[in-house]
Amino acid sequence: MKATILIVDDDPSMRENFSAVLGAEYQVALAASVKEAQEQLAGSEIDLVLLDLHLGGRNARDRSGFEILKSLRRERTWPVGVIMFTVEDDVATAVEAMQLGANDYLLKTCSDDELKIVVREVIDHARLQRAQLASEQQWEDEMDDIIGQSPAMVNILEEVGRLADRDGPVLIIGESGTGKELIARRLHERSWRRQQKQPFVPINCMAIPEALAESELFGHEPGAFTGATKRRIGKFEFADQGTVFLDEIDGMPLALQGKLLRALDVKIFEPLGGNRKVRLRARLVAAAKSDLLAAIKAEKFREDLYYRLQGAVLTLPPLRERPEDIPLLVQYFLRKLNQQYGRRIETVTAETMEILQRYTWPGNVRQLYHEMEQMVELAEEGTLSLAADMLSAKLRRESAVRPNQLFFQPAESMTLPEAMELLRNQMIDAVLEKVNGNITQAAKILGVTRRGLQKMLK
Repeated sequence: MKATILIVDDDPSMRENFSAVLGAEYQVALAASVKEAQEQLAGSEIDLVLLDLHLGGRNARDRSGFEILKSLRRERTWPVGVIMFTVEDDVATAVEAMQLGANDYLLKTCSDDELKIVVREVIDHARLQRAQLASEQQWEDEMDDIIGQSPAMVNILEEVGRLADRDGPVLIIGESGTGKELIARRLHERSWRRQQKQPFVPINCMAIPEALAESELFGHEPGAFTGATKRRIGKFEFADQGTVFLDEIDGMPLALQGKLLRALDVKIFEPLGGNRKVRLRARLVAAAKSDLLAAIKAEKFREDLYYRLQGAVLTLPPLRERPEDIPLLVQYFLRKLNQQYGRRIETVTAETMEILQRYTWPGNVRQLYHEMEQMVELAEEGTLSLAADMLSAKLRRESAVRPNQLFFQPAESMTLPEAMELLRNQMIDAVLEKVNGNITQAAKILGVTRRGLQKMLK
């Protein structure tokens, strides 16, 4: 589908000239005044506005084009590209236009080729912004909160609040499924960046082919490589003053790590195949599944980049270390899944909850969600509570404490108190091994207080 361009100019010859140049490639609408422009904007899906600064003739004091620009940026939430143009070669006016939200500024005497290039770039940029906005809205509909009241999660969220408005990079460490992208988005949402409608741009470094990685992040110029026929805006330039989230940063090619480090240091980068200087204004949030020291030792990650990212580090707790959050997550997921599947399931049985809290969740919150989804999807109509036999067989099997781990054949000379102490110690050791040493979860499984278990271990 062709993009639609609205040309706003009180000079009929200029409207006709621009329309002739762009009409073959785009749908073109015309307006000669502020009123006509507002009517077109209200009644049509416009991708780009070519806007004359002076719509009141050649009166230098007339700046009605700026009024339309201000209105566009103030009232329209869906991204629309704006190119201001005038007969004046005035740097101050160009700067003011850009500050008010124009994407670019052209003289009316520009060549046809220059006009086409700038128009194409601004339309591409607006479409990227729209795709990003749609992605953010979809994510907000699917998962709009971070659930957890455990001390570990409270500490993380407090740290997020403290770091949100800062500009320095943040490194998030956490196992798969712990919510690294959710935390990165929360950092963005709680900052001035979101308030000023700057984008959140997520990138999975492992999913980008190595040959295209530099172009994806930093962009490229025409002729940079075979097939590069036009300029591409990279993610860092597109993000502007927003947030770039580099997930699985340990999978980034070493050569690209060097360019990223330099960009972070000097706040400037060059697109591939060009000399154009682009200012790095976006905030970087990076994530990895484990401490990057192992990757450094294996010579897969630059040590200097690691220390550059160490300014602020958030280490997310795995779900097995915060079992007290599982009931909250279960209820949250039930509300979401009831809406999705048209059910009215209210809760899970006490036995189901006990098993869910005893399981070690190697896939963390994501795995819990998929387990809940499977149960809701398979539940019969009218089910109000999810029973333990609806859990997957693998989860029930692996959450059980195996008898051969707990019972022993006591020696004939062993007294009853000695045998009871040995059995107690064996039970404690078996459960601690099951939960990877987590005292809180082990105490819950054993039916004792955390403090009581700590005393037993002394």
